[in-house]
Amino acid sequence: MPPRYPTSEEPISAAAPVTADIIAPLPVPSYGASGTFTVIARTRISASPLAVLNTIRDTTTWPKWNTFCPRGVIMGASKSKGKGIRSSTSTRTGVSDIYGEKGKEGYGLGDFGRGGGDESQGWLEQGSEVLVDVFLSGDGLVPGRKRTRAQTIAVTVLERIIDSETEGDGVKRSGYRLAWKTTGWADWQYRSERVMEFVAREEGGTDYTCWETFSGVLGPVVKRIAGSSLCDRFGDYARDVKAFLEGTELNVHVGEAEANTKRRSI
Repeated sequence: MPPRYPTSEEPISAAAPVTADIIAPLPVPSYGASGTFTVIARTRISASPLAVLNTIRDTTTWPKWNTFCPRGVIMGASKSKGKGIRSSTSTRTGVSDIYGEKGKEGYGLGDFGRGGGDESQGWLEQGSEVLVDVFLSGDGLVPGRKRTRAQTIAVTVLERIIDSETEGDGVKRSGYRLAWKTTGWADWQYRSERVMEFVAREEGGTDYTCWETFSGVLGPVVKRIAGSSLCDRFGDYARDVKAFLEGTELNVHVGEAEANTKRRSI
């Protein structure tokens, strides 16, 4: 069963349009429920789920908004690369090919977005392997700043969400899911996987949720040394993509108070 749509304990509000928390580990597609801790961020975006998904899939947009990881170079595809986009229920049954289906805003789900979903043009596909510049200080768009490190990732999930089950309020969920995992480490040493869900809101727009679960013997070390910074950066990431899609001014380097991000940790 894939991860269910998680909720932060902190409500999204006009005063705090973004929440970012460190919580007990949530399940992820590749590693299940095992883990040391999870960083989760949530916001609401006045754009369609497909527009949000494709903004993140298109790495050529990252230098325009992504203060956390402003550069991603697609190195190729892993041997396990999938053949297409999956249509999934909450129990991963009824998976079917949705190539050729026409989406909103001129997006064709066969290519899943502008640019034909072409990896050579910077588009993330199922199985894409990407070298990412990470700025743990959140200053990736500030001229002259140096990256904290380079990290390789592999896209593990790119699928449509069509849930037959309903949440507590009885509303069915529909949208898209994108996930990637870090590579370059033995699983017992260090592993993490990030899941992003873009779920349509009944009144329009998107509920955006992003969580990453960290595991391995280095998991507790990462939490102790970098947990607070990761929480801040996940909040920034949600804030930044929201600002970019809503056409509001993007602050390339702001403090917690300016970002209006409510954060907590366990």
